[in-house]
Amino acid sequence: MRCGAAKASRADKAHSGGVRTTMPAQKARNRRLRVCLPRFDNRQDRQGVSFATRHWLIIIAMPAILVTAQAAFGEQADMALPIAACELEEGATLIATDIVDAENLRFEDGREYHIGLLANRPDDLPSIRALRKLAKGRAITLYHPRGRDRPEDRYGRLNGHAVISHGPRRIWLQGWLVKQGHARVTFSTTPLPCPTPLLKLEHQAREHRAGDWGTGVFKILPAGRPDQIVERVGRFAIVEGRVLRVRNSRGRVYLNFGKNWRQDFTVRIPIQRARTSWPHRDGSTALPEKAERIRVRGWIELRGGPIMEIGDFGQIERIDGSASPGLR
Repeated sequence: MRCGAAKASRADKAHSGGVRTTMPAQKARNRRLRVCLPRFDNRQDRQGVSFATRHWLIIIAMPAILVTAQAAFGEQADMALPIAACELEEGATLIATDIVDAENLRFEDGREYHIGLLANRPDDLPSIRALRKLAKGRAITLYHPRGRDRPEDRYGRLNGHAVISHGPRRIWLQGWLVKQGHARVTFSTTPLPCPTPLLKLEHQAREHRAGDWGTGVFKILPAGRPDQIVERVGRFAIVEGRVLRVRNSRGRVYLNFGKNWRQDFTVRIPIQRARTSWPHRDGSTALPEKAERIRVRGWIELRGGPIMEIGDFGQIERIDGSASPGLR
């Protein structure tokens, strides 16, 4: 190194005056070489940061980079589909050749596959990029409930849960997208079987402000603010609040969250669905009750005030009071 060479040269001249170096002089030079540190370049880049500082920053940051990479790998490795718990059976394995949009893939045989989740928009670029990086060109195995004959929806698209092969790893597609905050759980069209694990992952993504939960694109609207809910008319929304009143009218059950149903937010449940089994902690069946806090998801309509119709009881999460199909 430059500093060691210079010191060694001066040592030679001091001890021998240009004559061959003696053994003591050689030892002294070696000691100086061992303690000599390399000189970092003190020039600065365009931002005024010296190259020496930049080198040290890289060295200091390296452990954090490695930990982040390991965490990302762990997240993907933990994305395992609960096949046994959800009573699913393995279906076809196909290669994803194209990303149609943020909610659909195309396989090598030309058929489309609907992921069964709801992104911000079908043309949402961050979600499309994430999906392309994860799934394009990969072998994808589909899983369906046992005994199900047609793994297609009414539009002819394949559906069900998907597991992607990444070398030795197998990543649950829906679980990964939800946990990364790229999609929300929905019960419209053809809902995914066994939604409870996905609802739990969505809760984690919301708590950690992952993806669109962190940017505010995904959010839970307060049931007591119908002015905010009205802005979502014709679109999907997740609304949370305490039931103020439960009433029956014309073959439907209405959950009111305000005193004036013509202005406030309301949930509507067809009476036939209301009579079906609702899982309670004690095994009885009942609808959400007055003063119970719930979270509902679905499409917002305008009938005087904003209203949401429940087509699947999975759309209702009971936050307190009793057990829920989703979260508490």
